[in-house]
Amino acid sequence: MFDYGDSLLSIGMVLVAPPHRRRGLARAVMDRCLSMAGRRPSTLIATPVGEPLYVGLGFVEVGRVVRMSVESAAAGADGAAAGKRLPSIAGNDARAVEQLDHEAYGANRSALLRSLLARAAATSVVRDARGGVRAFGIAMRQRDQLVVGPLIARDASEALALFRSLAGGYAGAVRIDVPTMQEAFLSALAGLGLTPGGQSAPIMLLGAAGLPGRREQIHAIASRGFG
Repeated sequence: MFDYGDSLLSIGMVLVAPPHRRRGLARAVMDRCLSMAGRRPSTLIATPVGEPLYVGLGFVEVGRVVRMSVESAAAGADGAAAGKRLPSIAGNDARAVEQLDHEAYGANRSALLRSLLARAAATSVVRDARGGVRAFGIAMRQRDQLVVGPLIARDASEALALFRSLAGGYAGAVRIDVPTMQEAFLSALAGLGLTPGGQSAPIMLLGAAGLPGRREQIHAIASRGFG
């Protein structure tokens, strides 16, 4: 469980080892999570195996996310490596980054952001005319793979600039999870050679009519577990 304050709680990584499935363990875990959540809205991104359980608990689909990937962002002159390197997130940018994320998600994810920034392989920002932060992105290494996200931006062009800055030149595989509502950004990623890995996954919600925040600014999530 990832506690983002009164407005949202995210549930992730509900896993049951194959020999112990169909014993009600996942249901017991979810019942405990929802009991701890109380009346706070709860969100999760479902796997095909878990979705029937979540529907049975009252979760409803409010969006979808698709995983895009490429074997190497450094491959080819027209690949992600062609992007301009943007400035990194500086120490005095922390509050602005947290505010942008809070505006997009409608929830306080400052603790998560601090953790991501402490372990980041790369960060990038788009600055306004006064030098303030108007968009940002973070990338993490998972083994030999670079995972890009979150990306918070005003439009697809800013998001693409962030992605190319973060992933450009990386010699290994690159992965990014993108809300399917970001059609222009997904089209741009496809133009860089990224391809979807399987079907999109449902973003599900319990306890509210819709997710908080300005979701149109979320161009990539950090992890399906974090929401």
